Amino acid sequence: MGDLQAMIDAAYEKDYNAANGIFNELIGSRMHDALEAEKISMADAMFNGEDQADELEADDTTSEEDLEIDLSDEEMAEFEADEEAVENMSDEEPEE
Repeated sequence: MGDLQAMIDAAYEKDYNAANGIFNELIGSRMHDALEAEKISMADAMFNGEDQADELEADDTTSEEDLEIDLSDEEMAEFEADEEAVENMSDEEPEE
């Protein structure tokens, strides 16, 4: 979670280019992992005759349930602390 903290710190310091770069790296990593898992699933379905359990629907909509991420208790506590820190940042007076 060090990258997440670095992104928050960069945003807090108004270094939006750095925050954006870190965000893109984090999202890219997750997308890569998801694509690799889907490739494995598709290959398994094609070569082993397994039916793919979650086929794409025609409308291909994303629900909130699709966006849920499983976090351990420790990760969830860290996420909530980070979220609270971000909320507190918006309550503070801007420095001049």
